[in-house]
Amino acid sequence: MIHFDNKPLLARHPNFKITTLDEASLRAELSGWSRADIIAWLEWNDPNGVYADRASMREFGAVLTVEEGVEVVVTQLT
Repeated sequence: MIHFDNKPLLARHPNFKITTLDEASLRAELSGWSRADIIAWLEWNDPNGVYADRASMREFGAVLTVEEGVEVVVTQLT
């Protein structure tokens, strides 16, 4: 693994920044995220999940709301 400033380069990836937060800090961080940001993170973290609007409409008949997205992220990380 490549290291930079004594931190693994992979761990410096922006998507990893929330993985070490406690639940309260995670919820606070996510409160500033857009719906698109939440969906992008979910698709990155769980590429087999159904998060994009088209797939979500086909599978569930509705799109993922911000609130639902936050709950899914919290569930995946806690």
